[in-house]
Amino acid sequence: LVSCDPGQEFQDGECVDCPAGQYSESGPSSCTPCPLNTFSSETGSSVCEACADGGYTDQEGASSASLCKVDGGFGPWSPPTRCTKLCNGGEQERQRICDSPAPQNGGLECQGDSTETMACNTEQCQLEIYDNDNWDDQREDDITETTNIRGGVTSVKA
Repeated sequence: LVSCDPGQEFQDGECVDCPAGQYSESGPSSCTPCPLNTFSSETGSSVCEACADGGYTDQEGASSASLCKVDGGFGPWSPPTRCTKLCNGGEQERQRICDSPAPQNGGLECQGDSTETMACNTEQCQLEIYDNDNWDDQREDDITETTNIRGGVTSVKA
């Protein structure tokens, strides 16, 4: 038996390099397609390289790193937006971006929602309006006052 160098196989009476996407170990072996999730971009390879960043291939014999797909993953949630209401139930929103990692080489987009809406300030408003004539009937330490446009006093119970 003829023994060829690693990355070669015996073919038609001589040792020839394995094509890209295939490899061979030392000894009398023939070229073999790179297994799933690996690639060989050069001819005459004795090993196949693993796809980086959790990448994967759809078939054996990948001949380029660009055939390694990387599925997208979401980054962290953003801080929530300001609540749309001070009381009686409002909404706030937060977002996340598909960039950890971003999809590459035909990998899948992120799965799930990129925006989330949440309830906020769900407690009932405690709003009471008093005119100036009834102000003295209220205990001042129970209320915070603001003067409204018509001269009346609007208060919110503390």
